[in-house]
Amino acid sequence: MSTNYDPVAHSTRFIRRATGVAVFGVLLVAGWYLRDLLLLVFAATLVACLLVSVSQFIAHFSRLPRGIAFGLSCLMTLLIAIGFFWLLGSQLRMQMMELWEQLPELLKPIEDALNIGSVEEWLGDQLETMLSQTSVMSRIAGLSSAAFGFLANLVLVIVAGFYLALQPDLYVRGIVKLFPQSKRPAVENTLADIGGSLRYWLIGQSLAMLVVAGLTYIGLALIGVPSALALAVIAGLLEFIPFFGPILAAVPAVALGLGQGPHVAAYVAILYLAIQQLEGNLITPVIQQQSVSLPPALTLFAILAAGILFGWLGILLATPLAVALMVLVRKVWVANLDRTP
Repeated sequence: MSTNYDPVAHSTRFIRRATGVAVFGVLLVAGWYLRDLLLLVFAATLVACLLVSVSQFIAHFSRLPRGIAFGLSCLMTLLIAIGFFWLLGSQLRMQMMELWEQLPELLKPIEDALNIGSVEEWLGDQLETMLSQTSVMSRIAGLSSAAFGFLANLVLVIVAGFYLALQPDLYVRGIVKLFPQSKRPAVENTLADIGGSLRYWLIGQSLAMLVVAGLTYIGLALIGVPSALALAVIAGLLEFIPFFGPILAAVPAVALGLGQGPHVAAYVAILYLAIQQLEGNLITPVIQQQSVSLPPALTLFAILAAGILFGWLGILLATPLAVALMVLVRKVWVANLDRTP
């Protein structure tokens, strides 16, 4: 029995595979060293998803061209931010300053219980370290200020998100062209599904954050806890991080409640627990029914893994990253398994 063995073709296939593995390894190493920048790119993509969602909403109900709808979405987002800080900015700033001034007193019981030094200084050092580690713009410009680097990164994300949302098809086509002709329709379909899932998730999460902030403010105001607006804003922002965010948001509120008496602290703890139960069992499932449903255990492990690998920025973006990966696994891995006889 003779076999047709072509050593040239065999060597060519081996060289191609070896080259592919080498290129993949180089990209993997480069991606690891550029992980902070890649996370900022993903954050800019989320900003773009939000702007695109608002512009699609405006275009759908107003029948305006996409360009005009996009301009209105940017203008409306800017006006909402300016209006919020114009109406509540001074009150929020004063309450935030009051919270910061009361921080040493709030942390004193923790220091006594753990028999450690200044928790305030330790938290400040940790915050400075975290900001400097992920401050891409500070590294590029050679700046040592972590706060400036954080603000620069924030501006970078917003500006990049604006440009991504301005011409999303341009960037999608660029990614699609990196793949062979036969794979491009599948890649484009996968990118569309990822973008749609992220848009639904982001809209739902934004609404959930607003609801949590509103309920927290009403509850704290009724209980009589000081700095209710600042605590409500903190609760709404930290709602972006599942599991750990609500716990962190409850700590200063309960501590302020203790200053007014144990019964007030108990009321505050019950309020935060009730809001989280309402959010987890009613608000989020209803709002995000069009988005990818992430099992709680998977979300928890995704946050832990992202925190270990990428630090605080990974924790912040862990859930939307998990949403994108879920769609990618479903479209690429699971679909191929279903087609396998």
